[in-house]
Amino acid sequence: MSLLYIYGDRSHQHLQMMMQEKEKFCGAKAWLQEKEHQVCFLVPNNLKFEGEVAILQEYAQGESYDFISNLSLSVFSFERLAWYLLEEDHTPKISQSGLQMLLRKQMLEIEKDTTEDKYTHLKPLFNKKGFIEKVLDLFLEWIEGQLTPELLLDYLSLAEEASLNEETLKELIYLYQNFLQVSQGYSFNNHQLLAQLKEYLQTHSLNHYQFYVYGFQRFTAEELEILSLLAKRSQLIVSVISPDHPLTGSMSSLYESQKQLAKRLAILAEEPYPLCFLAPKEEYPLASMSQVWQTFDEGKTSNYSLPQSVMLWKAEDELAEVEQVARTIYQLVREENYRYRDITIFTRNLEGYHSHFAPIFHKYQIPYHLGESQNMAHHSLTILLESLFKIEQYPHQAQFVFDFLKTGLVRPTYEEIWSEQEKEQYEKDQQTQALEEYQAAFTMEEEKEEVQNRELTDFVSFEEWSQWISLAEIFMETSGYDGRDWQKEEFPYRGSQLKEGDEKAIAKLTEAITYVARFVRQLLADIHQIFAEKNTYREVLQALYQQLLSWHVLEELQKEEVDKNEEVWNQFVALVEEMNQLLGAYPYQKEENLFFELFIEGLRSRTYSSIPNTVDEVHIADIMRPRMVKTKVCFIIGGDELHLPKVMSNDTLLSDEERMHLTTYLEDYPQCYLGKDTITMMNHEYYHAYLAMTTAKEKLYLSYAQSKGEMSPYYQWMKELGVETKSIFLFPQNGTFQKEYLANGQQNNAVALTLYRKEQTGIFPLDPTWQKCLTSCQQKFPTLWQGLFLENQAESLRKDQIFDYYDEPFGKEHQFITSVSQLSGYLTCPYRYYLQKGLQLEPLEEYQPDYRMHGNFLHEALDVLMKELRQRKQNFHVLSTQELYDLCQSVLKELEGEKIYSVYQANEKNRFENQQLKRLFQNVCAILHYEMEIQEDIQYEDSLTEIRFVPERDKIYPNQLIAPNLSIHTEDETGKEVPITIGLKGRIDRLDLLKVGKERYYQLLDYKSKAKKLRANGVDVGDALQLLTYIAVLQENQEALRQAFSLPKEEVEEIHLDGAYFVPLENNDLQEKDQIKISSQIRWEGIALKEGLPKEKEVYHLLGSPKKEYAAGLTEEQMTQLVEKNKADIKQAVQNIYDGDCSIRPRNEKSCQHCPFHSICQFSTETNQYQKGSSVQNVDELFEKLKKGKE
Repeated sequence: MSLLYIYGDRSHQHLQMMMQEKEKFCGAKAWLQEKEHQVCFLVPNNLKFEGEVAILQEYAQGESYDFISNLSLSVFSFERLAWYLLEEDHTPKISQSGLQMLLRKQMLEIEKDTTEDKYTHLKPLFNKKGFIEKVLDLFLEWIEGQLTPELLLDYLSLAEEASLNEETLKELIYLYQNFLQVSQGYSFNNHQLLAQLKEYLQTHSLNHYQFYVYGFQRFTAEELEILSLLAKRSQLIVSVISPDHPLTGSMSSLYESQKQLAKRLAILAEEPYPLCFLAPKEEYPLASMSQVWQTFDEGKTSNYSLPQSVMLWKAEDELAEVEQVARTIYQLVREENYRYRDITIFTRNLEGYHSHFAPIFHKYQIPYHLGESQNMAHHSLTILLESLFKIEQYPHQAQFVFDFLKTGLVRPTYEEIWSEQEKEQYEKDQQTQALEEYQAAFTMEEEKEEVQNRELTDFVSFEEWSQWISLAEIFMETSGYDGRDWQKEEFPYRGSQLKEGDEKAIAKLTEAITYVARFVRQLLADIHQIFAEKNTYREVLQALYQQLLSWHVLEELQKEEVDKNEEVWNQFVALVEEMNQLLGAYPYQKEENLFFELFIEGLRSRTYSSIPNTVDEVHIADIMRPRMVKTKVCFIIGGDELHLPKVMSNDTLLSDEERMHLTTYLEDYPQCYLGKDTITMMNHEYYHAYLAMTTAKEKLYLSYAQSKGEMSPYYQWMKELGVETKSIFLFPQNGTFQKEYLANGQQNNAVALTLYRKEQTGIFPLDPTWQKCLTSCQQKFPTLWQGLFLENQAESLRKDQIFDYYDEPFGKEHQFITSVSQLSGYLTCPYRYYLQKGLQLEPLEEYQPDYRMHGNFLHEALDVLMKELRQRKQNFHVLSTQELYDLCQSVLKELEGEKIYSVYQANEKNRFENQQLKRLFQNVCAILHYEMEIQEDIQYEDSLTEIRFVPERDKIYPNQLIAPNLSIHTEDETGKEVPITIGLKGRIDRLDLLKVGKERYYQLLDYKSKAKKLRANGVDVGDALQLLTYIAVLQENQEALRQAFSLPKEEVEEIHLDGAYFVPLENNDLQEKDQIKISSQIRWEGIALKEGLPKEKEVYHLLGSPKKEYAAGLTEEQMTQLVEKNKADIKQAVQNIYDGDCSIRPRNEKSCQHCPFHSICQFSTETNQYQKGSSVQNVDELFEKLKKGKE
């Protein structure tokens, strides 16, 4: 028959031309005047609905009837055309996930076949993550481009340079050949269906048909063949986007792909000189955009001037960008009478902007349709099935059970969770209620409020069930239960002693977990039954499908978003049917986990779509999915240099060079091509950007987020034409009134309140218009208004509160009892100290070991070890390696019997942590043993561990150490001055007595779970509070220590202080040969005297050590200064506490990282501040500061 082209750029009316009658061209309307004639429009599959609406609207133009019906006019995609002409299709269809299953099955058979040696290079890659997807993408590309295995093998034999790796590519081609054989008989990507259509067209005449091709940007090789056959069997009219003749005009890069298609189709249709008709030009404000793009494409300076309706925005970030779009849409609809359906939003980064559309558009009440398919990976049904498979694999992992339950798709009835006693009570209550209702019918009493009845067969409400699951999860975590405990009938709370009023809360927790556990027991049985005694995939699939129906999953899905969730269920059913069809007879083996992997991978790869917009909605889509028709207003967002055009990367199995060689070879085969080479994809990006920017008829808004980079080069073109760039912010940057920020009441209030806060801080004054918004907000929301004046600052405590919280009377005197660690906590954060010490709040107790229990375990183990050595009268360093190991095992065995550490045996996780702790303890002992051995000049004599010191009035034992006597003065609530005695208490981890010659020294050690640095600026703000307090305790208890070490005064006149050190207890995998290496990596951070023991540079890091030269420590005078400063710091801290200071002022960011009270204090750098750090840089500056302070 004939081939015709209708051409013109985006400003030309192609559809109108298709309907008109011209010389030598009979349009659709004229063609349909004949009774037997038929008109078919071919449009892209994703634009069927929109294309049908546009074509029918154009067909109705000029008609005086309200309704027009014509059964001879049809709108098809290639797939639907095949169904229409073939009338029936018996070829089973297979999806992308089904193809992956076929390919996976094919690879498994190759792996099992020990005689197969054709795939030596590919076999190791079969189980690599993502390999199947890449192989399948390559195979589909070859199929789409009609590359046969024979053609590829011929190329490989003639190619001068090896592709990929010649052997690897050859194996891929063999695999491709095998894949085509396995998939033969299935229809995928419409391949088989279109092949049948080609056969049909070769034998049937369609001379009474006109076929119009409209809206395509590219065709596959098969689609081009079908079009060539249609041109031979009927009349084919093709729309080509090109400003000049599609066959003889200049070949610009912008229209190159369209013209190449036109030329290729003419060759295949054997029509060297097809008729070409220029579509009429449409006049509208932005019609010049096509010419602008063409001049840019040709590298010329455009003489066109763009109207004011083209705007370019530079937003501070994506949030401000989408907010500005929403504000503009709101104003366009409200003030300029646009409809939502007149507006289109395009972006090349839909994934990055997806999360912003829902909250912002909901705030402005803008209806929208997101023109993209959503992935099944994050849907609750996928999560349900994934956790179901995990439960079958790991039935004792409670987390998988809770993941399953939290989907809310499976809920129990009351009959399933109530005990027999509860059911009997329910029956009695029902009878009592019936009797009361009967009696009420004969009395004049007022009707009682109707109480909602619960039937045994009713499902537990979603809200109640969610609450039970949350309580049960908390219970499991805090009480140390795990998945092995589901079979228990009772779940007692395992924690510390209950406080008054906790009984009801614990009872509620117990009831919740009991109900959940009863249901889970049945659930585990049901899940096990799905897979028990199943021999094939078909049996598992049938059981799985029936079980989901019995759980009423479908009914739960249909309760919300019915249309969307119905398609989700259809996707699940389609996967079940497809897997049954492809792998139904495959043997099921639980140990392989292959079934689980195939099913979840298949489900995750599927997508579902929402229904296309049929009402008044804003259309949002990716630039690569252009619209069939132009709209009045178009926004193009996310136009930064990385996304417009999108940075292309070749992630296929063929490199760009390999693709170039293969493309050169295919020049002799016009019906074959490669579709994913980088140049072709870049041309598509360029062309689709042109389509997007020429979509708008009246207004075009271009925007990008400055936080993502510079603007797109396409935007730069617009800027060269005089389009001004406007900066966009989430809120106005000054107090003047700006109309563009005016929207609905909620948005106006948000803007006004933000500006008001800035006015209060003196940044700028507020415009009267925004002041009116504030007045309205104050009247409508008085509570919110009052909250504006509140700050996240803790008020100082009253005197009566202070004495109630902190004071501990001792007779008629007042004393403040605190430990050194608690006081260090106050210096770290006053507010946290107030919550713990004042209000006595504690985080939710968990029946799990935490860092405090780990520390206590190590402290106690080392204490027991040192006491055992002292009792044996043995020195640490004289033990052999085996003796030390045996002693450590004895200590650990003793601790295991203590009830407090029984939690370490509660579950596998705790047992693993306990093993780590034991190894850590042995490592520390080995390192200490090694370090004592190598210090030949120093003789270790004795050690004291866990040395407690208390206030003097609390002393009970003769050798008990006394804390320094400190006091302050404050006022009570009546204004009377009150003296406060500071009662310090604490515990020194270890005190070693060492001997060098005739002199003896004390060495004070404080264990830390990890290395702690001690610097001059830290000492200035209290980091050395513990060590300096311990030193003060030693100085005031010389006689008591002499008695504790059993040292006669006549033999030892004086015991010198060597220093105080933080000793890190780090967990290293220690072997005996590594002791030297690991010991050298450990640094004892501390404060030492120059007159003390000789120090090894590799072991000690002392306060006052210069960077280049190693020093021995401080002088006695400097040590005295630090101790006195520390006493003053303690007194000042207690003074601040009694002054009511509980400010939210942590020392630094690290102080908040593991704080359990962050949800209470709500610390934020916007409203709160960290403590001011010390300006001291080194020890010299520290002592200079102390000297000035003293003066």
